[in-house]
Amino acid sequence: MSWDVFIMRFPTDLSDARDIPSDWEPPRIGPNAEIRRTFLRLLPDLVVDHDGHARYEGPGFILNVDLSGPDDEVSEAVTLHFYGSGPGAAGVAVEITEALAARAISTGGGGFLERATAMDDWRWWQRYRDHALGASGPPGPASEHAGED
Repeated sequence: MSWDVFIMRFPTDLSDARDIPSDWEPPRIGPNAEIRRTFLRLLPDLVVDHDGHARYEGPGFILNVDLSGPDDEVSEAVTLHFYGSGPGAAGVAVEITEALAARAISTGGGGFLERATAMDDWRWWQRYRDHALGASGPPGPASEHAGED
């Protein structure tokens, strides 16, 4: 089960992801070659296989990301899949998002992933994962857990 972070150039004037207009067309992040260079600059130990699937092993977590596609093809989105429990995953997600001059939505928060709330989103997702796997009680809404731990 992964904590997923969806990175796009979401409108900067919105404070709530639920306010994204239904007819919104996402601006492009950039050419795949540039996106790959950004990942490799931030995560020098990133391993990219021949199909463009990338894996990074951080302290207590693993990041998987699809970086495939022709170098000159332009992408509108990048999706990060984090596994494990290492708290550094939240910081990596924020660093990548900022380096791509984009915004992100995670499966742990229900809103935009921000530096100030990334750990709350990560912790909420961990509680949800543990609950789904039978390891703890129900997590409740992410907003109920802001500032815990």
